[in-house]
Amino acid sequence: MIGPAFFMAGFAVGAGELISIPRATLLFGPDILWIMLLACVLQAFINLEIVRYTLVTGESFQLGASRLWRPAGIMWGIANILNWIWGNIYAYSTGAALALIFGGPVPAWVAFCYLIIVAIVLAPKWIYYAVEKLLMVCVFAAVLASAVIAAIIGSIHPSYAIEALVGNVKFGVIPRAVDPFVLIGAAAAAGAGGTGNLWYSYITRERGYGMGGAIVGRIMGLRGKIEPYAESGFMPEPTEENIRRFKGWWSVAKKDQLCWFLMTYAGILLFAVAIYSGLKPLGKVPAGLGLLLEEGKIFELVIGPVGIPLFIAIACIWLWSTQIAVIDCFARMNSDVLYTHFERARRYSIRTWYYIWIAVIVGFGLAIIPLGTPEVVMNLFLAILGLTMPFYGAFLIVMNNKLLPKPYRPSIICNIAMVAFTIFFSVMTAAVVGPMLVPRR
Repeated sequence: MIGPAFFMAGFAVGAGELISIPRATLLFGPDILWIMLLACVLQAFINLEIVRYTLVTGESFQLGASRLWRPAGIMWGIANILNWIWGNIYAYSTGAALALIFGGPVPAWVAFCYLIIVAIVLAPKWIYYAVEKLLMVCVFAAVLASAVIAAIIGSIHPSYAIEALVGNVKFGVIPRAVDPFVLIGAAAAAGAGGTGNLWYSYITRERGYGMGGAIVGRIMGLRGKIEPYAESGFMPEPTEENIRRFKGWWSVAKKDQLCWFLMTYAGILLFAVAIYSGLKPLGKVPAGLGLLLEEGKIFELVIGPVGIPLFIAIACIWLWSTQIAVIDCFARMNSDVLYTHFERARRYSIRTWYYIWIAVIVGFGLAIIPLGTPEVVMNLFLAILGLTMPFYGAFLIVMNNKLLPKPYRPSIICNIAMVAFTIFFSVMTAAVVGPMLVPRR
């Protein structure tokens, strides 16, 4: 049943983990890596709390939020659009990386990446299952390849590799010159980030997790038969049998999130070690894809001419798998919000809305190809993800403790984790927003 973990890991490790976090490590030193570790741990806990309500009722986080406060579901739907409509950075980065390997115009490669992704979501009978299996292969291959790269490059300058590893446990140490804008983006990137964490509610339900997951219905592809899609779930009575069933599903979810954490943080740590130990001794801090290119040159010195294309190809696997997951989940969440919140939207099938939103995000991504993906856009995108997170952290604390019967509610430890998550990203948000509100002299 461990499947959503690969889906989550597929889109959790993207441009932020491959570029933003390693570059932040080069700029401010490896002492910031403990912040990435903490952010990843807290996001694992918050993912569990996001799925708690879904495991019990079969309803998404957004629908549960609307039961607490009517406008909330729409609000999070809008936040999802604002968070991820700029998610073309993954397709653009993949296209730019492929252009480095094979030559040719970047826009053509970006369009090619989108074309393959659209084919993937159009072709299968059951969209989720096909995407999950594809991401499972991509994640396994990318983690193993990243481990080999980190070991090879780390062996060239072992003292720097060790320094990067030690930075993971230097809790409480914050470099003086650290930029909070870059830091909150990197912390958000240490996991799904932004409303991306809320997607866990949808993919676990689509996989059939929970006591009400099977009654909602699945989003089928063009080759599949449209299934009835429930506009709401149900609240099971806290009987002895239902409590036993909930505990069983909660155990599955915990194992799934442990798997997600291990894969996601492995991707973060391995690339941080490889890039820090490879580029720090040279005094280089390149921006954007230049970071991967310079690291590929070091890899080339070790294994020969195939070093650069091989290194960039591995990065492409991470980036492209992220774009697939982003497009699917963006469309999945927005379709559900419309279908469950607006009666008129139910005139059309959930599949119709899913493909409409696919067209929106792909069309927007193609339209802004000429803009490229400058570093400032990437940092802004990641910072927006981080700024969203304390709000749904606070919302979850109230929602899971108020709407659910006592036997299904969070434990003390889970409540502490939600509070810690909310405080952590609130502090990050204050560090970014605060200076903007104080007039300069």
